[in-house]
Amino acid sequence: MRYAMAIGLDVIEQRITHLSTRRRDVLATIPGITVSDKGARRSGIVTFTHDRVPATQIQTELRRRIDQMAAALIEIVGGS
Repeated sequence: MRYAMAIGLDVIEQRITHLSTRRRDVLATIPGITVSDKGARRSGIVTFTHDRVPATQIQTELRRRIDQMAAALIEIVGGS
């Protein structure tokens, strides 16, 4: 909490808003993707659906890729 307060909650909110807006914009360009979260004030959580690929398949693939990235990062920094 001290870290967040030192940075500033407004700065954190701006960064989250910036990143989630970028994600929505990129997703909206992909054929078959519908960005689901609408509204005047959106959160940092970005939701979407695809008209042909089931959500469970997308979730599994994203999780696999995140695991690969984490493993690569560990290899790079020499962690265990």
